[in-house]
Amino acid sequence: MERENVEKYLKENLKGFRVEARKLMTGGWTILNPILFLEFKDGSEMRFYDPEMNLEKWEDAQWEK
Repeated sequence: MERENVEKYLKENLKGFRVEARKLMTGGWTILNPILFLEFKDGSEMRFYDPEMNLEKWEDAQWEK
């Protein structure tokens, strides 16, 4: 799907988004990893798990294909 089509789809169908934290326990440390949820008008949602949440890097990689 081309970038313009994706942007159009999101503008027409995206209801909202939220970010939640997932707790990871490692060696006595608690690490919070963000989970990004995209909520759509039809009730569905998409989840993105990325410990770095470098959205600029992710976006560049997606559109280079």
